[in-house]
Amino acid sequence: MQVREILRRSCVRIDAAQANAVGQWQDLDANGQIDYSRWYGAGRLDVDAAVALVLDSSLPLADTFVRENLSDAGDVPSSGAWWASPDIWVKQDATTPIPALAWSDPTPHENARRGQDNAVFCRVRNRGAAAAPAVYVRAMLTHWAGLEFVYPDDFQPSNNVGSPLPSPLVPGTYLIGQTRIDNLAAGDDEIVKFVWPQALIPPETVVVGSATVHWHPCLLVEASPHDGPAPVGGLSVPVQGNSNVAQRNIKIVNAGDSDADLFIGMIAGTRDAAGVDALIVDATRLRGATSIRLYADDERVMRQITTGIGRAVQEQHDPGQTGRKRRGCLLSIFRLFNLARWLSKTATTGSVQHHGLDAVEIKGLRGQIEIPVRLSGGQFVPILVAVTGPGSGDLHITQRRRDGELSAGYGISRISPS
Repeated sequence: MQVREILRRSCVRIDAAQANAVGQWQDLDANGQIDYSRWYGAGRLDVDAAVALVLDSSLPLADTFVRENLSDAGDVPSSGAWWASPDIWVKQDATTPIPALAWSDPTPHENARRGQDNAVFCRVRNRGAAAAPAVYVRAMLTHWAGLEFVYPDDFQPSNNVGSPLPSPLVPGTYLIGQTRIDNLAAGDDEIVKFVWPQALIPPETVVVGSATVHWHPCLLVEASPHDGPAPVGGLSVPVQGNSNVAQRNIKIVNAGDSDADLFIGMIAGTRDAAGVDALIVDATRLRGATSIRLYADDERVMRQITTGIGRAVQEQHDPGQTGRKRRGCLLSIFRLFNLARWLSKTATTGSVQHHGLDAVEIKGLRGQIEIPVRLSGGQFVPILVAVTGPGSGDLHITQRRRDGELSAGYGISRISPS
């Protein structure tokens, strides 16, 4: 699109004075300059002028972006929360009109509702010095929560556009819709709306191994062309390195839902050959919850989680005794459990039955715990997480790879059903 725009801009508007009703020149964007003729298109190509425009560092350029959070100004890498983009939100009423919403206002996001069409709204801003001639906005549903979203792999629809949808939906990524914004002026933003059809709403529950879990999907948005700063690779959170992509973790409810403590399923694992070294549970932003419960649909991984949490809690309550028993591996213990980052001195753990499964429970966690979980590269294991009680805020789950890199992880927001 950038190449086409440069060619259009540098073309010679030949035969500009002719007045034929079909071939006469038109000013399509009302800027006082002729742009298009049905006879000549944008005019005669001038390759020298086009190359000169490319090499002209003073040429004003567009720079469109989608925010990760309200303080995101479009720079890369961004910082702060990334799992609840304010430029992506849902309204249960599919007929809701596009709102007049100030740039700094929080979005009126609702939990999506099953059994009906919903509306998805996306916002794009142009922080560049020139208008963006055409911006394509794509909204996608990714049907399974992974701890390591990768661009562009996880932003590609699993089924071909126009192909029949599986019924019920199977794990994958699905295109909700695509639209084009024309001539987005410098400094302006625009909101677009997609109808999220009932057929693309994931089923209420699905069996993963022996466990029945609630889906906890994400909405992914991409704005093209990628006309801003070059993406920054190698980040633990890929969307923070690309100003043109964003995500929002969502919850889908039924009318009158009261089962907020059901397990939420996500996948631990990485495509990277390094594999996974540890699972990290971060309750820093979670307030008032009764407990956090975890279950792995893999016997070996479940043993690792249960043992790791138990040792960390024991170390917290009696660091001297535990240290004497394991003096020779003290450095490894501190690396694996990161005890300095426990902000609570009252955390406890134990086994508990949760929706028919033998889960491990953590009570009183106010900070972050790192639990050794060994997975080979390309090995993926379902991890089920539940937050019980009337808590609010976010629980963040992520993983540390064996090369030391952190994955982006997944944020679970405690939003009351609408």
